Amino acid sequence: FSVIQPVDLQGNTLTLAGSGAGTVSISGQVSGTGSMIMNKTGGAVTLSGANNYSGGFTLSNGRVDGVTGNYAGFGNGTLTINGGNMHFSGSATIANDMIWNGSFQFSRPGTGTPTVTFNGNAVL
Repeated sequence: FSVIQPVDLQGNTLTLAGSGAGTVSISGQVSGTGSMIMNKTGGAVTLSGANNYSGGFTLSNGRVDGVTGNYAGFGNGTLTINGGNMHFSGSATIANDMIWNGSFQFSRPGTGTPTVTFNGNAVL
């Protein structure tokens, strides 16, 4: 399904979970003091808005389809990676601080290797 309207988390956590091959597309701006968790087996989420929520994003399972350029999909908080896949169609820059707790992979449609630049602090 798709969300095209702005989303204000209002201090809550938006959890994308379950199973199935469907893609959740959120193009409206996500804001507020809440956080997001991706724990969807066999599915994907596309975050294409200029998000500025502050509670962080946790990737535990599933795939995040990112856009290229200065990627703001993860908002302003810490990006915590426990597993899953980041799928970028080209070069991207992620400015979030990061905590890497588990194995994950980058992928790109077609051939080649995605170029992703991390500008935030990282705890490995």
